[in-house]
Amino acid sequence: MTAGMQIEEPTFSMSTKKWKVLAGIQLAIIIGLLIGLIVIASQPGGDDSTRKAVSSHSESSAESGTSCKSPEASDFVDCGAGQNANGNSIDLDEPENPGPFHDLTKNEMRKLREFLEKDPEIQAVSMKNFSSVTINSSYIFLADLWPPKKAEALDFLDSKGRTRSK
Repeated sequence: MTAGMQIEEPTFSMSTKKWKVLAGIQLAIIIGLLIGLIVIASQPGGDDSTRKAVSSHSESSAESGTSCKSPEASDFVDCGAGQNANGNSIDLDEPENPGPFHDLTKNEMRKLREFLEKDPEIQAVSMKNFSSVTINSSYIFLADLWPPKKAEALDFLDSKGRTRSK
């Protein structure tokens, strides 16, 4: 070959250099986050507020004998009744005069169940053993009222609590 020929090294454009710098910064951030995750996950004890809330709720329901399943066919048991670990409470009691957009009350669900059990056209055979009914095994929990007409809802809101017709 000729002595005058030189092999030129490839030159990188400015965009290629920027890409490499950005990739290096992202790699450093990912490594930092991974180290932080490992440090947090390996700390003994830590913040157990979630674990305490779950265990205190399960202990209180075990002590009171309540569960999400109904012990008798005629009773509805509230799941999670009581206060949470923070001491805050939410009033889940049903209003005496529910509004037009309120869910079915316990009494309405009980009447619906009785209707489904007694009507021969519906043939709700699985409803006979109601103590074993769960949310996944029965459609009664999906039953709900049809939303009222807009005029009726506005009339209810204007009259400040007129009772709804069912």
